[in-house]
Amino acid sequence: MVRLSITEEMARHSVPREHWPPVDEMFDRARANPNSPEVWAGSSLRFWADAIDRRILESLLAAETEFLLIQGGRDTATPPELARMVADRFAADGRCNLTYWEFPGLDHGLGDTEGISGMAGILRQAAVWAQAKSRAGAPSSCRKP
Repeated sequence: MVRLSITEEMARHSVPREHWPPVDEMFDRARANPNSPEVWAGSSLRFWADAIDRRILESLLAAETEFLLIQGGRDTATPPELARMVADRFAADGRCNLTYWEFPGLDHGLGDTEGISGMAGILRQAAVWAQAKSRAGAPSSCRKP
């Protein structure tokens, strides 16, 4: 089984399944032309060639810093399943440096179904979280023995 990067997963899940083959074709095209200035989905093929094969999750797992992952449950640009996968992997690896917040009624921009933004309130909560983590200092160990 080929493991896709989170970037590939996000791109695929932001379009209906029947459109995945063209997405995959563009990724192949970007890999074959990594210096191309051609633009696809708002970014150059050069960007895509660099981004699509990065395994962000492995970099996150290797870090000792604190992470706050905030996800809207109605997000169609970055599916909640991917954020849950990251949180689950941290938990499975015995990591203690990820805090995961999912807001079921909110979208990618943290707005509700009526278009009312929850961003300001969530950012206030995030600031409190960051201050508390800063006061607490780095965790002594984030791996299971």
